[in-house]
Amino acid sequence: MRFINHLLAVAASGILSAQTITTHTAPIGFNKVVCLPNSDTIVGVPFRMEGSVTTLTTDVPGIVEGSPDLAEISVQASIENPGSLGQHYLKFEGGVRDGRWYDITGNTASSVTIDLNGDNLTGVAAGNRVVIIQYWTLDTLFPPDQATTSWTEDAEKPGQWIQDGNAIVASITAFPSGRRTEVLFPNYAGTGINLSTSGTYYIHNGGWRRHGKPMTTDFGSVLLVPDYFFNIRHSSSVSKSTTLRASGEVGMEIQSIPLNTRNDTRQDNFIALKRPVNVTLDELSLGGTQGFVWLS
Repeated sequence: MRFINHLLAVAASGILSAQTITTHTAPIGFNKVVCLPNSDTIVGVPFRMEGSVTTLTTDVPGIVEGSPDLAEISVQASIENPGSLGQHYLKFEGGVRDGRWYDITGNTASSVTIDLNGDNLTGVAAGNRVVIIQYWTLDTLFPPDQATTSWTEDAEKPGQWIQDGNAIVASITAFPSGRRTEVLFPNYAGTGINLSTSGTYYIHNGGWRRHGKPMTTDFGSVLLVPDYFFNIRHSSSVSKSTTLRASGEVGMEIQSIPLNTRNDTRQDNFIALKRPVNVTLDELSLGGTQGFVWLS
């Protein structure tokens, strides 16, 4: 899976160099998804966090021009993946690696270190555009202090209810019976099919908690990895819908998502498209020469 510890020092290995680093001016989008009561809602985040930084590769290998933007990149590992994922990733927006992204595991004011995860950079050429993007986290997408606690009936639309917070309903207690909304992560790194959930999170007492962990530990820095979905589960105690409202930068580049396979058995892939509009099966380019056959 993605989290193989195969590191590449940019300055030493010649993937990137740049003459300028500028603030990304991608268009900003907005969408919403209704999360039904007493139900599971499978969602992904179709936008990037605002404030990404973009640059072009040059023919001088391995150097990214010094910049406060680059120097201030945080590579503090997340609680769930210590020493693996930082707070930013690098994505190509053109060239032979168009749409592929790589975790940034370290940086200086003039270089970044990325995890190739078994990939290579053959064919990366001068003028390829790359963008440095901050990961969404549970805290940034669902701030605990903005969790839903109640609903108000819409005065103009009787029978419709307006939540007073985000899509997550704050839990009354930390015990499973008192949880109102849980966020479930699939086992992204698992092998096989019908895999169990790898982590269950909920908001209680002003912070993000995880099932099976101390109730005093805050898991708000857990990353929402690009291209993967997660599950918002409202319990039976949630009698009204909530709405996931998301906004951010609209990525205009190709989306490239590796799909894991096995020779000896079937393999589940938990993917989400970072697109704010509907996409048809034909538009996914999964048929024909891609090796996929549609089964009835």
